[in-house]
Formats: sequence, C-alpha cells, structure tokens
Amino acid sequence: SMILLILLSGLFPLRVPWAAETDRKLQQAMREGADCTAYGQIYRIEGTEDGCAIYLKNTILVIQSNSYFLENSKISYEDVPEVQVGWSVRAEGYGRLPEKARNPGQFDAADYYGLRHISLLVAGEACRVTERSTAWLPELSRRFRDTFGEALERGLGEKAGTLRAILLGEKGSLDGDVRQMYRQNGISHVLAISGLHISVLGIGLYGLLRKIAGIRVSALAASLFLLLYLWMIGFPVSAQRA
Repeated sequence: SMILLILLSGLFPLRVPWAAETDRKLQQAMREGADCTAYGQIYRIEGTEDGCAIYLKNTILVIQSNSYFLENSKISYEDVPEVQVGWSVRAEGYGRLPEKARNPGQFDAADYYGLRHISLLVAGEACRVTERSTAWLPELSRRFRDTFGEALERGLGEKAGTLRAILLGEKGSLDGDVRQMYRQNGISHVLAISGLHISVLGIGLYGLLRKIAGIRVSALAASLFLLLYLWMIGFPVSAQRA
C-alpha cells in the first residue's frame, strides 16, 4: 500500500492552493527574462566551456522587490568566483526559466533541467558570499575532480577534453567540433557516464580487492568507492540508473 501511495503521489502530485498563482506570477515576471537576485546555498561547482557554473539549492529569487521560493538554480559565470561548496551566496544577473521545446526534435530545456530539479537559469554578473560554511566532503570531491582533470590536461593536452567528459562527466571541457562529431555520428551516448563506466570501475576494483580481502570487504569497499565517484561527478541520471 505504501508503494502504491508513493506511485500515485508521483503521478498526481498535490499542490497547495496558492502554488498555481505563484507559478503564474513567476511565469509572467520571467516571460522574456529579467534582472534578478538569487540567494541560495552552493551544492555543486563545475567548469564549463565558457567559464564556471555554480548550483544553488533552496533558492530565493528576488525580482523587483517580489520574492519567489524555488528549488535549485544554475548560475553561469565567465570568471570563476572564489567560492566553495556549502557556502551561501547572493548572485546577481539576468535570469530566465528553462524553456519547453517549441518544435519537434528541439532540445527541451524544461525537461532536461526539470530532471535535475533546476528551476532557474541565471547569467551571473556578480557573486557575494553571505555565509561561509564549507561542506567538506563535496568540496574535497570537487577539488579532487579538478586536480584529476588538470592532470589529464597536462598529460594529454587538447585530447584531455574527451577523457574528462567520459571519466568526470565534464562535457563543457569537450571541444565544440568534437562534440558535434559525436552527435552527427550518433555516438554521443558514449560520453554519458552509464553502465559501462560503472561496471568497469566497480567490478574492476572488486576484482583487485578480492586478491587480498574477502567477498564482503571487497564488495563494501567497491560500493563505497562507486558512491563517492557518483558524488564527485554530480549524480547524473544515467549513472544513478546504472
């Protein structure tokens, strides 16, 4: 009965009476985009092709003295701000809501960001820290990801972008022409961290540990490693499913 209740709640979510009115006002305010201020706590920082993106949870959006409470938001910067995961910030810039696809086959930003629970996209112009409270495990995993990515850059040069995309999920580091080539040849799914990556890492580590430890210890260590790996790459949907 509990499983049935969860399924029904997912298919037919109950909304509070004022939620529809709030959504309508927000849609009107952000119809063509608007200058805004977003407050929230950083839960992820990643490099992009044009700079850097920080992700805020429990976002408070302020537009012309009106406040809206959203779930998560993505703030893009050309320069990398000096921030850490866990810090609370005030981000100013030009915001917009993810758009639904208007033509068949067009990229549906609303669905894509909806799966990641991101309600707002902002082209950031300023970033001010309001509280410094570092979340050490996510921050350390981010630093390790950046250090590993930089090591690939030093060792492979221009070819490092493909490996960073395959191993770390950083598609922003992939050259635009290379990304287009993958799409045109219908093999862009190779860049998604999914079953192949997870099985090679998990079973490979398990096989190595089995030579020096028992089944339970090896399985536990490999499982813990995979969880930390997923945390480092930001829990993409394909990797979660795998």
